[in-house]
Amino acid sequence: MPRVFIFAVLFFVGCSQSGEELETEKESRIISLNASVTEMLFALNVSDQLVGRDVSSVYPEEANRIQNVGSAHSVALEALLSFSPTKLFSEKGKYSDHLIAGLRSAGVVVIEIEKPTSIESAQELLQLLGEEFNKQAESKALMEKYDCAGSQGERSKKKALFVYSRGGGNLLIAGGNTGVSKTIELAGAVNVAWEIDGFKPLTSESLVKMNPEVIIMFDHGYAASQEGALIWDYPGMTQVKAGVDSALLHFPSHQLSSFGLTICDDLATINQALKRTTE
Repeated sequence: MPRVFIFAVLFFVGCSQSGEELETEKESRIISLNASVTEMLFALNVSDQLVGRDVSSVYPEEANRIQNVGSAHSVALEALLSFSPTKLFSEKGKYSDHLIAGLRSAGVVVIEIEKPTSIESAQELLQLLGEEFNKQAESKALMEKYDCAGSQGERSKKKALFVYSRGGGNLLIAGGNTGVSKTIELAGAVNVAWEIDGFKPLTSESLVKMNPEVIIMFDHGYAASQEGALIWDYPGMTQVKAGVDSALLHFPSHQLSSFGLTICDDLATINQALKRTTE
């Protein structure tokens, strides 16, 4: 066989394989059920593969253009499969075994990640995503976003309590092993509920005992609590410093819990707000 013809055949095969690889990459359809993952996918320039995101994935602003598939309490297997996903990111232990097994049985690649609760774990997630999407150089460059040395300034040492509200008077508080608690501490405050494991219902007895100087909430929780009215009406609130001073701060959820790429600016913002409560 002439060498020219052999070269032409090899060239055609190579182009065909490259075309198939490009087509496969183009057809990748991703659902992200974690706000940190969603933000990082945008930063790594692979957001064009996103076809669905969970209700907490609201940053960056462009993420809101992606179809919202719901929350851990409402998402359904059939609804997720209707997006024809090829890959899905979820938090370990947050979604039912039935849901995860159903996705995998349908051929979806499910990658379960640990929700970042520290700068170090956020960096590990960013590295994992860089490797998953062959974006190692990009993820390495983004690591400097987590260099927060001195970004929060002087520590306030304010005694803070994070309260989660869905409305209806049911309030939860964040314990010491939560991402919210770590953010509060890095911003220079002290979580008075640090001994609690995870999120637990607030009681008037525990509130008075902890005696927080400031209440911290998500923006949407603040709105759900009738802009703080349900907080101030809670039994025992008039007996604690935060209630007497009407000291309540609220921030976007991604600033308090996702350990995203804006964490250094977020810590500085929270720190300054904490200081203003003492002025």
